[in-house]
Amino acid sequence: ADDEGFEAMDVGGLTVRCVTSWPTDQAVMRGWRELSLRATVYQDPTWQLAAWNATRLMGGLRLITVHRGDELSAVLPLHLTAKGGLVTPGAAVSDYLEPLVDRGIEADVWVAMLSFLGSLWNGRVGELTLHNVREAASCRGVLPMVADRMGFQYEERVVEYSPAVKLPATWEAYLDSLDGHERKELRRKVNKAEQKGGATFVNAAAEDAGSMQTALRLMELCGGEKGDAVEKYLRPLIEEAGPELIRRRRMELWTLGVQGEPASCLLQFPSGEGPMLYNCGFDPGKKEWSPGVVAVAMAIRQAIAGGFKTYDLLRGQEGYKYRLGAVDRALVRVTLKRR
Repeated sequence: ADDEGFEAMDVGGLTVRCVTSWPTDQAVMRGWRELSLRATVYQDPTWQLAAWNATRLMGGLRLITVHRGDELSAVLPLHLTAKGGLVTPGAAVSDYLEPLVDRGIEADVWVAMLSFLGSLWNGRVGELTLHNVREAASCRGVLPMVADRMGFQYEERVVEYSPAVKLPATWEAYLDSLDGHERKELRRKVNKAEQKGGATFVNAAAEDAGSMQTALRLMELCGGEKGDAVEKYLRPLIEEAGPELIRRRRMELWTLGVQGEPASCLLQFPSGEGPMLYNCGFDPGKKEWSPGVVAVAMAIRQAIAGGFKTYDLLRGQEGYKYRLGAVDRALVRVTLKRR
């Protein structure tokens, strides 16, 4: 039950704990934020808490931490569902969710976590599911062997794809890499927006609440399922987590202006490989300016100028991503069951 505590377990010099509420200890939060810098914003505690709240999960938090002495070595948020599954929460709004484990001691950490889970496993729990694990995630190399040794059956299945654009050294080289028709159209649309529409592309500051509300409104204007999802889930998530993440430079909010008015916006997350495009929206009344594709093209151009190698378009196989030169990268769902 949520109000029952868990005893800490020491395994091979590591201490595993599980709590049923979000931590307030500043040392834990600081260590969690530092670990997440080696992964993505989706593993950041600010994002994790906001995603939990936005997806309206009521109880069932099982937050596992692993310490080596005073140093935090792993964080694994889990949700104990009513159907008896332990799952990584926030999968609907978080593109990448591989567990956050310190490099260099991953096998030891997984031995410790699976020892802890195995000691508490009972009839209420059917399986442990790790959602949205990237194909390059290190846990895919470590976890199968450790799981087998610890009495778990490891399964994985490709469930989705996350297209990304490989970036060359120059904008012209990028354009040259596109299909001839797409290259011509993209160049024409960007030139039109800049030369005839006086296009601007501005990054909002954390305290710029007006730009955030404008961006969310433009995303909702997309209508349909996307508009509904923005209103129901994304708006509360971004309103809660956005200002802090922008302040810590873990999120960027860009607005494309055309003829002096907001025409499009995009939310993207910086990373070591390059920006990750989370969501975008545009004003249907300015459709003649192709504001959505122009905004993404400008973001790609900026990433190239910054020396990045990848522009990640995240989950979803929408046609525009491939017209921009993206190539699929797999996302897998990992399942552990007791043998």
